[in-house]
Amino acid sequence: MPARTVVIAHSDKLVRDSVAYACERAGFTTVACEPVGRDLLAHCRVDPPDVLLVDFDCRDGPAESFVGSIQECGVAVVVLGGAAFRERVLASLDAGASGFMGIEHVGLEQFADAVHSVHAGGVALDPACTAVVVEQWREGRQRASREPGALTAREREVLRAMVDGLLTKAIARRLRVAPKTVENHKVRIFSKLGVRNQAQAVGVAITHGLVADVPAAFDTQ
Repeated sequence: MPARTVVIAHSDKLVRDSVAYACERAGFTTVACEPVGRDLLAHCRVDPPDVLLVDFDCRDGPAESFVGSIQECGVAVVVLGGAAFRERVLASLDAGASGFMGIEHVGLEQFADAVHSVHAGGVALDPACTAVVVEQWREGRQRASREPGALTAREREVLRAMVDGLLTKAIARRLRVAPKTVENHKVRIFSKLGVRNQAQAVGVAITHGLVADVPAAFDTQ
């Protein structure tokens, strides 16, 4: 079922009217207004719409500064901006926005699709903003491979054993656990380090000193 009410808050009247027209054609009731954060928050607390489409730069501050408070009112928020503002995409999503769409990147009908998506509990990202999120995810995976804290103490013991050249059964004997338990640890280690096999995991561990403070043992039998 489509959202009952969509508020479109954008500084450009042409954008407001165009997006409202597209949403109304899709069966939504729309309200177009100026993007003033404090006014939007007050409205959402009294009469919350189902979805808010809001300019990333409101007249009284950036959208991400009040997105969280509006989201707490039960309103799904989609910020309207552009992937050129990379940090704003990530900041808006971190603040609780359900999406980020660039006016210049998508057709008007896609805003109605975005409303449907976030009202159903999904997300709405145009292709350019999706690329920003994927890039951030990749950077996070790379950072994880360099941070010892990303691994639990037991995972680091398993990694230490792999660096020592032990295979699964030998690691299980060293740590006095079942081979299946070791395999489960290895799967999580590979995922956290962004590698596919034991040789790659050992390479990352040595390069970044991930097991430097884990004592080596020599029970390789």
